[in-house]
Amino acid sequence: MLIIQALVTWMENPGRFLAILMLIFQLTTSAGTFPLELIPNWMKAFNPILPMTYSVKGFKAVISTGDMAMAWENIGWLAVFGVVFLVFTLVYFLRHERSTERSPEANLSVQSH
Repeated sequence: MLIIQALVTWMENPGRFLAILMLIFQLTTSAGTFPLELIPNWMKAFNPILPMTYSVKGFKAVISTGDMAMAWENIGWLAVFGVVFLVFTLVYFLRHERSTERSPEANLSVQSH
């Protein structure tokens, strides 16, 4: 959700489109629906850079072997994704706030209310 929020915040409708593409790539490259060996080689490069990979790995570790260490490692990766994209969103709003503070039109509209 934080990735989608960052994409939509920064790019609006193109960000929504990229979010849908990301979802499609996650479904095919996370090795959750079918084995990673069955997808084309060029798509395998997306596996480590998409967060659903770590969700699937964590679930598989807990369900099949009860390996909580592997689950926590994958939760850590998911947290890294979350923090990075939360920072991207925060940067957008900080930049946007500064630009509206410097804009004389923005000051007039605030004073009139």
